[in-house]
Amino acid sequence: MNSRPSVIRIIVSVLLPIIVMYAVSLLFYLGAMAVYSTFFAGGTEPMDAFMYRNNSLISIAALIASAVIFSVLFKKEHAPYSNEIFKKPYYFIPVILISCLASHGLSILVSLINIDGIIGNYESTSEDLFSGGIIIIIIRVVILSAITEELVFRGLVFNRLNKYIGFWPSALIASALFGIYHLNLAQGVYAFLFGIVLCLVYDRFRNLLAPIVLHASANLLSVVIELVKLNYSSILIYVLVMIGSLAGVFLIYFFIIRRRPGRA
Repeated sequence: MNSRPSVIRIIVSVLLPIIVMYAVSLLFYLGAMAVYSTFFAGGTEPMDAFMYRNNSLISIAALIASAVIFSVLFKKEHAPYSNEIFKKPYYFIPVILISCLASHGLSILVSLINIDGIIGNYESTSEDLFSGGIIIIIIRVVILSAITEELVFRGLVFNRLNKYIGFWPSALIASALFGIYHLNLAQGVYAFLFGIVLCLVYDRFRNLLAPIVLHASANLLSVVIELVKLNYSSILIYVLVMIGSLAGVFLIYFFIIRRRPGRA
């Protein structure tokens, strides 16, 4: 009979994927700096301009490497798996709806709290995320970020915690770490709240594809809103949209997603 691992070992196993993700990103940026020093140092372009120009490509390369690493780890750990969402693909409809409603509603909620700039700044973060052409943004923000972050925070962190402390403590801790990972308060609060939604959907379907689709849909909505510069005509409409969006999340989850037959 296997003994329960120590608290320190559980903490290390939970934090290690996040540390590895940061380490992989750091290695790729250091590699890019080494490439500049070796091949471009004698040119007219300074290093900071070179790094800024290639930032999206470096990030994409790091995300691909991270996705490969964490896919192997996730598969090795044999996390609980269900093919329900593949057998009935219309399940994706409420998942995408809940994604868009939760993302937009929570974004409005966080903006109303007005905490941006206290720790970090979302505007500078968004400038980095939405730099480059639309294809680069979709590959980096919508696809690769969603896959890698779900492998880490739901596939590994949440699953590892859930073996020992149950759903809600695991969901809260994994979501808190997901928020801290974003390194600014406004985005961190949003990521914490949205992370709980991701854990609920993952727990419902027991298939990592569900939160990946949810996460990617939310990121795509953010890209669209950023590109069209969506703006509401009054604070009243702004608040009503938030209330309606979050109410929609509740209704879809509890009366459609959670009540579906065959729940694992």
